[in-house]
Amino acid sequence: MLPSMTEICSCLATLVSSVEDLRVHATRLSSGQDNMGREKWAKLFRPFRSIKLFHIAGDLSTDIVLSLQLFGKRRETLLPALHKLYIREPGPRYAPLREAVVSLMVSRRLSGRRMEAEYERLWDNEAVGPFPRQVTIEMLPDHVLLNIFRHYLYAFPQSWPTLMHVDSRRRRTVLRSPLGLHLRLYCTYGTPVLRTLEYWPPFPLVVNYGGSPMSNPPVPEDEENIMAALEQSDRVASISLTVTNSLL
Repeated sequence: MLPSMTEICSCLATLVSSVEDLRVHATRLSSGQDNMGREKWAKLFRPFRSIKLFHIAGDLSTDIVLSLQLFGKRRETLLPALHKLYIREPGPRYAPLREAVVSLMVSRRLSGRRMEAEYERLWDNEAVGPFPRQVTIEMLPDHVLLNIFRHYLYAFPQSWPTLMHVDSRRRRTVLRSPLGLHLRLYCTYGTPVLRTLEYWPPFPLVVNYGGSPMSNPPVPEDEENIMAALEQSDRVASISLTVTNSLL
């Protein structure tokens, strides 16, 4: 059924591209086989370029939220205009769904596309109406924060220090648990190594300024940063460097 819906939306691309409010309720088949992979969900949502409010319900909600993080070869952002996500939880404080939501929020923040999320849980009597609950990082236990951090460390190994500025609790949680994370500080183009090196624990350094004929050599503003990193010789784990005359 999902491929058929995708084909219909593709044929109506001009129409769906202007839709601003989308509501999806997806439930697994009684056989337990839904045949709705995350890539298929991503393909379905791709034409919806103007969605600002997205309401999700059903026991496939986690898969739908995870599909929004698939960028493809062109690293495109699905639902680029999304402002707020409303989610009907399949159960109270359903951990996989909440983890996926926070992961999506952090991903969009890093890409410069902020969004909000709100849970909607109905009372036993549906007529009473939804019980909204705002998503906050404080609601998640430390191990969930670490799992989210590991996901972004794997996807964006050079950008993990950015996550440390999201909130002080995340910084404390990650820095208290360095074992198994294999944290590295990347010294590369535009990185203010000289100014920030002393504020981080003594993690191994990866110096990456070129290193191949096709790479651009470091600019003069980077040379002081390169020297600052190389002076920490006991910490340098890897060097990829295009050497200029001024560095010799």
